[in-house]
Amino acid sequence: MNHPDQNQLYQAVRFWAERCLLDDLSVFTDEPLWTAENLEAFRVHFIENFMEGEGSFFEKLEQQLSSGEADLARFAAELIWVLYLFPEVQILPKTKREQISRVWEWSGDSFPAEPKAPLAFDFGLGNPGIAFQTHRWREITFLWRVVRDFKALDLEDRIALLGEPWGFIRWLDEVEDALNRSMRNVLPCLLFPDHFEPTASYLHKEGIQKAFADSLPDDPEMPAGLSKWAKIDFEIHLIHQSLERKHPGETISFYEEPWREIWNPPKEEPLYVTDEASAPLVKESGGVESATRQYWWLNASPKIWDFNAMAVGETQTYTALNEKGNKRQKYKYFEQVRPGDLVIGYLSHPSKQIVAICEITKGMKETDGDGFEFRKLEDVPRPIAWENLKGIPQLKECEPILNNQGSLFKVTADEFEFLRNLIDEQEVAKEAITPYSREDALKDLFMKEEEFDRILSLLKRKKNIVLQGPPGVGKTFVARRLAYALMGQKDEQRAPMVQFHQSYSYEDFIQGFRPDGNGSFHLRSGTFHTLCRQAQRDKGRDYFLVIDEINRGNLSKIFGELMMLMEADKRGSEFALQLTYSESSEDTFHIPENLHLIGTMNTADRSLALVDYALRRRFAFINLEPELESKAFHKTLQSAGAEADLIDRIRTRVGALNLEIRKDDRNLGRGYCIGHSFFCPPKDGNADDTWYREVIEYEIAPLLREYWVDDETRAQAEIDKLVN
Repeated sequence: MNHPDQNQLYQAVRFWAERCLLDDLSVFTDEPLWTAENLEAFRVHFIENFMEGEGSFFEKLEQQLSSGEADLARFAAELIWVLYLFPEVQILPKTKREQISRVWEWSGDSFPAEPKAPLAFDFGLGNPGIAFQTHRWREITFLWRVVRDFKALDLEDRIALLGEPWGFIRWLDEVEDALNRSMRNVLPCLLFPDHFEPTASYLHKEGIQKAFADSLPDDPEMPAGLSKWAKIDFEIHLIHQSLERKHPGETISFYEEPWREIWNPPKEEPLYVTDEASAPLVKESGGVESATRQYWWLNASPKIWDFNAMAVGETQTYTALNEKGNKRQKYKYFEQVRPGDLVIGYLSHPSKQIVAICEITKGMKETDGDGFEFRKLEDVPRPIAWENLKGIPQLKECEPILNNQGSLFKVTADEFEFLRNLIDEQEVAKEAITPYSREDALKDLFMKEEEFDRILSLLKRKKNIVLQGPPGVGKTFVARRLAYALMGQKDEQRAPMVQFHQSYSYEDFIQGFRPDGNGSFHLRSGTFHTLCRQAQRDKGRDYFLVIDEINRGNLSKIFGELMMLMEADKRGSEFALQLTYSESSEDTFHIPENLHLIGTMNTADRSLALVDYALRRRFAFINLEPELESKAFHKTLQSAGAEADLIDRIRTRVGALNLEIRKDDRNLGRGYCIGHSFFCPPKDGNADDTWYREVIEYEIAPLLREYWVDDETRAQAEIDKLVN
């Protein structure tokens, strides 16, 4: 399996292995970078600092690394360098160079003028697939795990693994999440190009193995302890050797003709042998099988049967004839469906969302022409709304997107992979979800137990609450912990947060038409609409939406016709109604009973109008007060290194200031007090006198000058009391 054009790349890979995996040196300079300290720092700042929401991979990465040492950015740049060795045309060489040097320069240093290894190559090995791009954070997390676990081994063991391909793949498959990651396939072909095919695709490997099975030697001696996929890797290696012996002097590349056509025939040709008299493409114990897997999209009307009602593992038969005995639309597809094909499960009106992934278990042949049987493989954790699929360039030719009339549609492998990636992108990394109890919440908060329990009870009953109070009382902090406590786990995707502002609209929150980048507009679901659909499917668990600064938005405009449905006794499908952008009378929407709203409101913001009375009737309003006298607040300051004198100064002086603010009920009042969170030190901070003075000078003093904007002398006097 020689690839002479890539010899320079393979030399760089060995250079990396020797300097970074066997030693701690940088791949670009002579400084140590691949150290235990940088691996641990990357865990803290990236692996354990999961960021969801809007923003590109690199925008989030910059935020994650911003509080780390300079070496951390340089180390991250070199991890990305390894990640970018394999992709050939999906990421331009110029883009690779720009991105790697950009991350490096977050350290404050320019990229080396004469790096030890090339910044990026003008070529790669292959196409890692859409998932490699959309899941870069998962792939780089796996690469980090590989490096961490590998460098934990003795030097002798590391040297041995880098010299033994089948020992390495056996070890690699034991790394957490290995068989779900493209880098599991990429690393072996980079390190051992004579033993592993240059492919990141499990599907391609399976196709090659099956199509060339006749070239396998009889009873090959398989290395012990290999996983299912490592065995396929080994068999492909034997197939490659066999083909080289049969075709001396020829270059055997499964991605070039004539070899590619054997395992991956052109799309316009039949993918399956349907005539038993014909020679099968692949022979297995079960008879004639497919050369490559096919992919389908299946519509289901909830009025007839529902993907959601099926348990994972349960089977369902879909008949090829309708109730009147007539062939269904695109009957030819029913004839083409074969066991092993994968199916996108879509619920039509009124849900209109992708909710499941299924697998065909029986085709028309196995059911005597009755239809096909499929098994539900998994639920989609966060259903993907129909309107959010329209206008996506990767789906512009997708059959069910172009015209959704009918039940069974064919999708291409690339379209299925893109949809699969959309589904995966909705999932929270397992490490990001942790158990969370009432006791955990109380450890974080300074309020009394009975007050916390009262708010929990009110939230369960009323469904909608607003936490209001002066700046610095931790309204948003409390909101998230109320949600976590009721959920029983810290799961941010079941408790997302939005922030209202003057420009926030119904289209942002519920539904609206958005440009697709191609000159067209398509209907898109907003944050609330998406969360409601998710909660509707997951009735056994609670969901929460935290609305920060709820009174900054035009609430009647943002909630629109859903104002009525927000009431606790108007939840459920029996109160469903049509939305502004509903496409038909069947296209209805409701707020489920397991969805709760938690708003926050700063009572010291003079610029805001009073909350709409209609909203006040639908929410319970809870006042949060400064907790300067709390024992938990005292312990927090102590744990941050604050001396007893400093703690007393904060409690007495800020307490006295709040008393003055309350007395000034003409201009201020209790809603303008100074909250305790101003004095909660950062996790790695030191609560000393310098820190205290900085909080006063840069956070409290500007606020007091705004409070007494017409009385500068009074404002300065109160500031002086705090610092002198």
